[in-house]
Amino acid sequence: MSNNVMTPKQKIINLISLVLLILVFWNFFKSKAPTVAEVETKPASELTAFEKGLDCKCDQSFVITPALKVIKKLKDDNQGIRHQKWLVQSPAGQIILFVHNLELCQPLDIEKNDMVQLAGEFKWTDKGALIHWAHFDPKKKRPDGYVEFKRRKYCSTVKASN
Repeated sequence: MSNNVMTPKQKIINLISLVLLILVFWNFFKSKAPTVAEVETKPASELTAFEKGLDCKCDQSFVITPALKVIKKLKDDNQGIRHQKWLVQSPAGQIILFVHNLELCQPLDIEKNDMVQLAGEFKWTDKGALIHWAHFDPKKKRPDGYVEFKRRKYCSTVKASN
């Protein structure tokens, strides 16, 4: 007869050891999301112009955004100066209307879930945040904006004629 039979006491010790081992691995590998109290907020002096515009809901003459996710392609605006339009989302979740001037820039093949970076004017309207002037300024009265999409900058120079 073999001596591989465990006593009830040995079974309990092994079970407790296994539970403790699982708890150690669980605590080591789980990713803990910070609580609101643990998230460090930047002082106002360290916010970018883009972050300031979103934070204070106020206009900023020129912003460079972080990467923004396109959440919806809207119908082109053909009233007056023609524009393409998209809804984009900031890393913090704010929704922003982005309008792209088709008189000064080529149309862009940007679709839902694409990532873009914008440089242009930030406006706060009664409907929320808006970014426009994401292109060169033909009158040189403001900094030239641009659209960066798939590692290429668009609209930072004069539109090529067809």
